[in-house]
Amino acid sequence: MFRNNFVTFTECQRITAGTLLSFLRLLFFALAANIFSW
Repeated sequence: MFRNNFVTFTECQRITAGTLLSFLRLLFFALAANIFSW
């Protein structure tokens, strides 16, 4: 029971980190496009 709960928590953390990373990458590319479009 506890081990299964821990796995779910780790999976949730991994998904959250992945979403945050992709969002940051998107933001970075948007900034880079803004700079290079000048």
